[in-house]
Amino acid sequence: MDQLRLFHDLTGEIETTETADLHSHLHWTQPSAQSLAHLLSYHFLQNEIRAAGAPDAVFRLEDREERFRALLPWFARIANVGTSYSLRRILKDLYGMKEETVGPENADWLAGRVAERAADPEWTREVLRRHARLRRVFVSTQLESGGQDPEWKAVLANTPEAARGADLFHLAGETGFVSDQYLSWAMRPYGRRRYPPAASARDWMDRQWSFVNAGNRDHLKSLMVWINVRIRHFPGGMDEVEPLAEAAWRRGVENEGIGLSPDEGLALRMYGLYAMIKNARDAGLPLQIFLGSVNQGGDRGPWGGWQANHVDYDPSTLREFGCLVHDNPGVRFDFLQGCVQNGQELAIMAKMRPNVGLCGIWWHSMYPAYLRRILSERLDAVPLTKTCLFFSDAYMAEWCYGKRRLVEREFAYVLAERVAFGYFSRADASRVIHAWMRENPARVYGVAELAGPETA
Repeated sequence: MDQLRLFHDLTGEIETTETADLHSHLHWTQPSAQSLAHLLSYHFLQNEIRAAGAPDAVFRLEDREERFRALLPWFARIANVGTSYSLRRILKDLYGMKEETVGPENADWLAGRVAERAADPEWTREVLRRHARLRRVFVSTQLESGGQDPEWKAVLANTPEAARGADLFHLAGETGFVSDQYLSWAMRPYGRRRYPPAASARDWMDRQWSFVNAGNRDHLKSLMVWINVRIRHFPGGMDEVEPLAEAAWRRGVENEGIGLSPDEGLALRMYGLYAMIKNARDAGLPLQIFLGSVNQGGDRGPWGGWQANHVDYDPSTLREFGCLVHDNPGVRFDFLQGCVQNGQELAIMAKMRPNVGLCGIWWHSMYPAYLRRILSERLDAVPLTKTCLFFSDAYMAEWCYGKRRLVEREFAYVLAERVAFGYFSRADASRVIHAWMRENPARVYGVAELAGPETA
């Protein structure tokens, strides 16, 4: 069978194989797009349209519908990029668009279709289960809330809106404590942030554990940190760094999070990271480590643009994680990769370390060329049991679908290439598909539904 026929054959198998989306930002109680303007407000699209030349004045418009209408002519200018492929699959497959992109000529019709679907209480289930073939979607929440986030109060109280997602979603506990932006935010007065102030760094960490341990274990299946700044492992671990972190916390609160020295910031970040490693070990949960992007000043912009975020490659961070992995053999570290240059280091770490795995591909690498390279490296170097294929980082159910279609296409490509050139057989390719999409998410992340037979 030639490579193109293998590609189509494998694409068909992958498309029908159920899996899990192991990281998203969906809202449990309102997970799908409420309008076409909402669907198109995804920050991937907005960054690319801004870079293509759309006027800044448009992004300052406060009304979402007005901004959306003003930006319609610009979608054709990003039609070549991978994000637009995902959008095209969403609009064609889920809503019936006939054209190749959204624009002024079809926006009204599409807006009506999206509104019609949004009014259907079963729409989210149809998107995630029937179209995206996702048995579970992991939904991120900030552990620093201590359970005070209104949505999670609704989930734990099993309100009717939350109950609809009980068999669709799992919870992933996230901390921003290992980033300078979140540290600054955490130390500001209560009126400038969402949650009550913490009395100390230990109090801040205790909130995380209380959320992990208090009534959430049926939902909570993973913990996660985003590493967007430099780290350095302290030989004495948490015991060594805690007094330094407490002193830094006190000074930071006095100055509302402004003016921390590099050493103070490092002490607080490492204290937060050690606390999450301890939480993962004590709770028996995998710890996801997000690497490869960094915010370089600026704010998110009126549409959540994250326009100051860039690719980050820092070999020293990977070396420090080598020490952390070695010193914590009872913790499963799953790395989520956002920078292609991290690929060899992460693949070899997963190859050499029993407690290291690889999970999905993130943010600036969610494009065909980068996906193909990273998937190839993992396929060639990493044992079959160490990789989970997919997470979307999506903010609504429809984008879970669009991102899955992009990733699975490149997964089929790299598998077809290996079979065509004799590295392994077609039957071996099916074994990879089953392991990366079903067996490994079931075992590592507790997605019990993937341990059983496929559903219709």
